[in-house]
Amino acid sequence: MTESQMSRADHIIWAKQRALRELESGGGGVAAVISSIVQDFASHPDLANHPAQTMMTVLAFSGNLSTRTRVREFVEGIR
Repeated sequence: MTESQMSRADHIIWAKQRALRELESGGGGVAAVISSIVQDFASHPDLANHPAQTMMTVLAFSGNLSTRTRVREFVEGIR
């Protein structure tokens, strides 16, 4: 099953898991987590315009997603 064939709910779970793994790897920081969410949501027709994509970017640029804890909390809260 491809990402676009998953249900909306399953796709969100999958995307969040991938983003959190990216966060845990520590390689790319917040930018890598945002990129992961944006790319994964864009690959599903029901999530292409999900508000989390824009909200993450705005919060990151404003400094409100500056710690791993805040990024984790945000990602875990995506519905």
